Amino acid sequence: KLFLSFSMAATTHKKKGKKGKSSYDDVTPPLFQYVLSGWEDGQKFEKTVDHLDRWATQSANEVKVRIGDHLLAIRQDPHSPHLGGYLWDSSSLFCCYLVAAIQSKRLDLKDKICIELGSGVGLVSVLLSRLGVHKIIMTDIPELVPVMEQNLEYNRENSGSSALSIQNDSLYTAPLFWGDREAADKIIEEHVKPHQTHPDFLFAVDCIYSEASATGLVESMDHLSSVNTVIYCISEQRNAEAQESFIRESRKLFHFQVIPKEEWFPFVPQKLREDHLNFYMLKKIS
Repeated sequence: KLFLSFSMAATTHKKKGKKGKSSYDDVTPPLFQYVLSGWEDGQKFEKTVDHLDRWATQSANEVKVRIGDHLLAIRQDPHSPHLGGYLWDSSSLFCCYLVAAIQSKRLDLKDKICIELGSGVGLVSVLLSRLGVHKIIMTDIPELVPVMEQNLEYNRENSGSSALSIQNDSLYTAPLFWGDREAADKIIEEHVKPHQTHPDFLFAVDCIYSEASATGLVESMDHLSSVNTVIYCISEQRNAEAQESFIRESRKLFHFQVIPKEEWFPFVPQKLREDHLNFYMLKKIS
């Protein structure tokens, strides 16, 4: 298969090893836990959950996320007018996937340059900064840049609670409307070109929610990537037309692969294995 040459898909296709062993026998999903705190009916609350619960998560003012050895803290506004203003469960799921893929040596992000599209409150990028990535640029609309910066600094201040801390020069924020070529060029010039021409990885988590946004997302993926850039996209299935638009536009510019659930489920805890999530991998057509 095409993707065998550039991604961890090479080692995660469903197959049997010696004596009928699964190719995932060495994969251990990380521990996952939310600690939610905030206000409800004028009363302060704090509760712990070990499964995905969007409504509870998005009603909290602070979400502490335990993923394996990493404890991440996200501050958010439950009443934010922006979709990216609060945590979406697919980000937590993808974080679990990243940790398990790296620990099982399916994925190597050490010393890589990554850009996240639609970072929102920044959970994925904050985790990446603790996984040996050389540089991660978290991007979203200008209105959400202060939220990303707040969570960047909050996690840097509290890095002693994690096995690895945020390095001062590894995590950056930048505004980006999808489809804005000038803003994308600025990100490349300021954050990538001092080291290389394009990022090694692009990540887009829960960014497909309308047909119009799907088109802009593909445009930005195209503008920010080279033929060597690997793109991971995971999305909750809400709007079938938006998913179809994203797939249709992507296939004009990228080699496009849908990762079957049996190939990524082993990397996430049992309680996080949601059937309504789609996992895509893309690489630009040369």
